Amino acid sequence: MYPESNVLNNDRGSIMVVALLLLVFLTIIGITATNNTRMELNVTRNSQVYKRDFYVADSGWRAAAMNLQGFGLNFPNYGEEFEAGGTLNGISYNYIIPNDETTSTKAVGSSGAMGCKDVTFSVTSQALDPEDPTITTQEIHTRLVKLCCGSYN
Repeated sequence: MYPESNVLNNDRGSIMVVALLLLVFLTIIGITATNNTRMELNVTRNSQVYKRDFYVADSGWRAAAMNLQGFGLNFPNYGEEFEAGGTLNGISYNYIIPNDETTSTKAVGSSGAMGCKDVTFSVTSQALDPEDPTITTQEIHTRLVKLCCGSYN
């Protein structure tokens, strides 16, 4: 047998232990970096989807405003909810112009002498999930004011 002092002073095989510890340390760093990268990619993707859906919903209320430009107080189905929509970059949107309970009208000028009225519409615009159009991913509420001039009863 070897004397006890020889075993404790023997450095043979110590490089193997150091190499294994170094490999474990590098593996932990690699796994952590991979998890962080995956999380950052998810955050970036969610941010892109959020912005895309916001801009789609934003285009919905703008489409409603363009639609309202063509109508006076003879708005189609005035007094009923008006709903329309479209597609932007393959994502559907719709907008809703509610009934006249939330639509206010006020005369402009001195007692309406100019024959003009401000009509305020509350518009809700929604971006819809491309995979399931029954799910709203973004919703924007806007108030649009239209100046209508002419003869009104």
